[in-house]
Amino acid sequence: LGGMSNKIFTSKYKLQLPNPQVLKTEIEHEKRRLLEMKIVKEKKKK
Repeated sequence: LGGMSNKIFTSKYKLQLPNPQVLKTEIEHEKRRLLEMKIVKEKKKK
């Protein structure tokens, strides 16, 4: 990095994750939605 310290960059850019419970809820919601889409598509094929 041209002699620049990595600490400059790591101090400015920190990872922000949602609350673990919020993340779990969102994943479960999306999983249900995708499963429902699959079921609807399979019914339309018949």
